[in-house]
Amino acid sequence: PFDSAIKLLAAKLFDESKGDPEEPPNFQIQKSPEATHRAVQSLYRQAVQRWPHLNGAGADLDISPQHLVRSMRPLLGWRLSDSDLSWLDATLERLVAKDAKGALGQYFTPRGVVRLCIEALNPSSKDTFIDPACGSGGFIFEATRYSLRNSRTAPKCLGLDFGARAIKVATLLAAATSNARIVISK
Repeated sequence: PFDSAIKLLAAKLFDESKGDPEEPPNFQIQKSPEATHRAVQSLYRQAVQRWPHLNGAGADLDISPQHLVRSMRPLLGWRLSDSDLSWLDATLERLVAKDAKGALGQYFTPRGVVRLCIEALNPSSKDTFIDPACGSGGFIFEATRYSLRNSRTAPKCLGLDFGARAIKVATLLAAATSNARIVISK
């Protein structure tokens, strides 16, 4: 479920980020499930080229055309880019298996604690914000949102982690935040 969700969201984000908002989206249900699959597959492959950290499970959707159409329906009509992505962060974090987090010694800081820390740090566009164990990017994401809210410009942010799934979540959140200056790396 995690990889399928990442792939679907990456395709949607790529479609939203690629150009003219007046142009009809490619991330939509086509005349047939197979045509929909081809369109979304193309978007996902382009997303992987743009955001290489998303690729770890291959450049194919690995979902049947019929399941893809069912999975897409809740996302149609919503814009992920520049929305409050805290729900997306929380959803994807839950999809990261708890046993996988424990095996890697990972701990995801509760979002209320993250917000409290960021408010205390008061990041601005003049700052460089580095998180050497960024996980899903909660601190970086909140620092960016805080600075954009208060000064309309984001600090330079660098997030590092070795957890492949966490890196995918952080990359997706960074991709969905325009005007962000975020680099995610392994």
